Amino acid sequence: MRWAAGVGGPALAILVVAALLFPGPAAARTPIPDDTLVIFCLDPGNAEDVAHAAVTLGLVAKADADDQVSTSRDPKSPTGRNLTIEKWRAADQANFLRACRAVAGVRELSSQPPTKEASDVWSVVWGFVQPVLLAFLGALLAWIFTELRMRGDAGSRIALATNTAARAYHRATTAYVNAWSADPFLGKPEAVTMGDRLNELDVELGRCKLARSRWKVPELLRDELNALDSAINAAAWNIPDRRETEAIPLRQRLDDYLKNVVVMTNDLERPWQLHRRMRADQLPHPMGAAP
Repeated sequence: MRWAAGVGGPALAILVVAALLFPGPAAARTPIPDDTLVIFCLDPGNAEDVAHAAVTLGLVAKADADDQVSTSRDPKSPTGRNLTIEKWRAADQANFLRACRAVAGVRELSSQPPTKEASDVWSVVWGFVQPVLLAFLGALLAWIFTELRMRGDAGSRIALATNTAARAYHRATTAYVNAWSADPFLGKPEAVTMGDRLNELDVELGRCKLARSRWKVPELLRDELNALDSAINAAAWNIPDRRETEAIPLRQRLDDYLKNVVVMTNDLERPWQLHRRMRADQLPHPMGAAP
């Protein structure tokens, strides 16, 4: 059966690659609720950061204690007061939340490397790389499937020719052997047809070897073909009582030989498989014992 690669396989593979290379848009960042900010910033461990943020933003003045704020620009002013973060929140909720959001934002940024600059650079680079990589992978997949299709088509043509030659050789040789054993007093049968079929099959086996250079079975079949020819010519046909005895194992070897050719030609039509048995040092089907 001839193998043909459809468009479904490459299309599906390209869609999978596209899904991996072009992820969907990231979810929008959810604002932190005010209640969560209050709990976060009133934690004693965050008081210094909140105070520092408030001073940096110019919302308050720096107090004597690092975890407090001053409501006066001049810490020595008699009108200024040093307040804890909790008391400052009670006195100025809006500015407290502003400083608190700043601290939470810094914490979030510091926990999401790489930095924005590095992320922006990578986004630009990846924007150029993505389409190039996708185009390359698409071309590679198309080439692979095209190559497999061409190898399958070529293998089918060689397989058909080899099968035809092998069956013609089997018929001619079996007829030759049967002619010897049919009548003990029959003279020598015509061997020209058998020789022609042998040469044709040898040529096709050579084409199989060229098409699949790593396979050992085509060369093994050529060796066995020569061994079969030698065994047929060396049989004791000149002894009438031994003709059938000589013919029986030769018929078995001819049948086994044809089975091996069929196994090989079937594998020729399947280039996507590994075919370990074709690279083995022995034929896939055991041959009958020599006479």
